[in-house]
Amino acid sequence: LAAKLLAKYKSLQWDKVLRLEEVQAKLGISLEEMLLVTEDALHPEPYNPEEICRCLGISLEELRTQILSPNTQDVLIFKLYQRAKHVYSEAARVLQFKKICEEAPENMVQLLGELMNQSHMSCRDMYECSCPELDQLVDICRCFGNTSQLMHLKII
Repeated sequence: LAAKLLAKYKSLQWDKVLRLEEVQAKLGISLEEMLLVTEDALHPEPYNPEEICRCLGISLEELRTQILSPNTQDVLIFKLYQRAKHVYSEAARVLQFKKICEEAPENMVQLLGELMNQSHMSCRDMYECSCPELDQLVDICRCFGNTSQLMHLKII
């Protein structure tokens, strides 16, 4: 849904778009630029089905039968801004991670640790795909710093 709203905002054929990466590819812009487009086009408050229909100019029936999957037809709120921000920022972090590994700077471990921390925060806060146990493990690892060896850590 976020991809469709972003495509519509940028005057693309939104009905042909399924994934966020397609919007970026059609626009031919960087992930960082897509984050700015997301900031401009979507609002942080959750969308409801009626608002999505207004944005796309379709009926609720069209939304349910042509766009939503059987698993999402009864969903009442959609966090489109948060999901799009997570996807584009996570993709940018992957590219940064790869670049750091290739360049191997002296502070590589610190830089990679910062990216991993950002990734976890985004997964937890923007994509809501973490859990208390994982959050606790991440907090414990942070106490030992980014260079710690997890194999020496005993969790009870």
